[in-house]
Amino acid sequence: MSGDWADAARKAAAKFRRLADAAEIAGVQLSIEAPHTNTLASDYKFTARLFEVINDPRVGCTFDTSHAQRNDPRPLVAGVMCINARIVHVHLRDAVGKRYTLTPGKGRCDYGPLIQHLCRTGYTGDFNLELEGVSSGGVEEVVFAQRYMHYVLDGAPIPSEMARWKRREYQLISSVSEAVLHPKRLVQSQPALMRRLRPLIRFVKREMPTIEVRYEAAWRKRFSLRGPNRVSHKKIGSLAPPRGEEIRVDILGCGNIGFNMHGPAFARLPGVEVVGVCDSDAGAASRCARKLKCSAFTDLSELVNRAKPQLVANCTPEWAHAATTIFLLEHGVDVFCEKIMAESIKSGEAMVQCAAKHNRILGVNFNWRYLPGVMKVKEIKDAGFMGPLYILRIFCHSWVWHHAIDLVDFLGGGIISVFAVTRRRPEIENRNPWRRFAEEILYLPEVYAIATMETAEGVAATITSSEMWNPSGCLFNMDAVFHKGTVSISGINMHDAIGLISTNASGVDLNGNLEPNDGPSTFAITFQRSIEKFVAAYLNKQPPPTSGEQGLRIMKIENAIVEAAKAGRRIMIT
Repeated sequence: MSGDWADAARKAAAKFRRLADAAEIAGVQLSIEAPHTNTLASDYKFTARLFEVINDPRVGCTFDTSHAQRNDPRPLVAGVMCINARIVHVHLRDAVGKRYTLTPGKGRCDYGPLIQHLCRTGYTGDFNLELEGVSSGGVEEVVFAQRYMHYVLDGAPIPSEMARWKRREYQLISSVSEAVLHPKRLVQSQPALMRRLRPLIRFVKREMPTIEVRYEAAWRKRFSLRGPNRVSHKKIGSLAPPRGEEIRVDILGCGNIGFNMHGPAFARLPGVEVVGVCDSDAGAASRCARKLKCSAFTDLSELVNRAKPQLVANCTPEWAHAATTIFLLEHGVDVFCEKIMAESIKSGEAMVQCAAKHNRILGVNFNWRYLPGVMKVKEIKDAGFMGPLYILRIFCHSWVWHHAIDLVDFLGGGIISVFAVTRRRPEIENRNPWRRFAEEILYLPEVYAIATMETAEGVAATITSSEMWNPSGCLFNMDAVFHKGTVSISGINMHDAIGLISTNASGVDLNGNLEPNDGPSTFAITFQRSIEKFVAAYLNKQPPPTSGEQGLRIMKIENAIVEAAKAGRRIMIT
């Protein structure tokens, strides 16, 4: 048993025992679905070990036949006897080889002996036909599974038209067909093959053109080269301020944003030394530390005490921002925090107040201000040669809704009033982790949010946002209407942060001023530029480009949008 597995199992066991206390009070049975692929209980051996560590009779086992068969070809009865845990529920789904989403009766699971064994040993639970993810067929699959299980329960011979699924030659043909139709699944199910093919896969993803459907004032198909969405961590010398004493920086949170964006973006800058990374997942922290050649930590206090950073980039989930940021500020560490700054207005206010109390710097990373197209619109507005800006019209996917609000405030000169209509989908709200914390921030408009705004500079703005279209085709479009013409940004999607920029005015330079060091046209460029600007200000002891106060302001504007939709009236921003 590896140390990592044992540590994770002990932590999980403690949580299961606490949950068992709550379940007992509520009068419900707590169980763990096992064996289950890619979990602590992936096969019979680890399932047995996990229940040994839990050591609580109140925690039962939901036995999953498909995952059990996938990870161990032995008869199901032998597997149940290996687990040595109380079975309280059974999921019936079938498996062949590494395929474990088959309709019961179309794989190798031997249900008869399993059901007989459980009944002999006093099993009183139910048997659930798990048809999630089965092959296409809908009602026909349900009928097949039902008929098959009736024959099994009655001990009757299986009809020939159903028994053919059990023949090895048929299962072989089915497996080959699956491999041809879904080669990616086959490769992913073979770790050794996956390791050998990984360099080729990376090359293909990087170099081969793919057809994508994108929105450029209309939906179009085009070939495009898709580069990796990450910042290069190679040191540069031309894009940062003159080098003085190096600042010690840590990365808190080693997921995609910390690993691919903040870590390498800070590491590449002169005047910066990344001295540590921290994540509750030890594996993620170690992987990030190897990439950045620094120390890895799993505890924030240990990171502060041992790495002794001056600045921490907070890349944890939004609902963890407040507690971690306040801890750092109270311990004399400046913070560059990912947006949205916090999960509630109260938490955001506490962060800003703490920074002021301890005279620390709190910056917020609204990196979409550094989209090449947005920077060009800001340049045109500030130069004034197209006259005053009158209208901003934004059409965006819900994932970038909060960015759109910030861009209106940033480009329009400060939002002073909002009116909005919104519609949500209750069936998915409960799966959104933000719903656990606050209803005061809309955050992800599922069906739609349409907001109209007015700014202090007399700019009228609209944002139309929804989760109902594909962000790989259309993520963001914006029209900026000036007195002497319109500048439009379109074609920005999940893989292209540059898109198209156009204007109906003559003599306007739309050159994006991209540098050789700017790398691919992915959103890595926005993190790269945002962090460069923040570090330049930090080294020169200037206020951050986007402060904690500004981050809190964007949260309050989003709160006003929610309140305006509820009240059906315009809300003024103070």
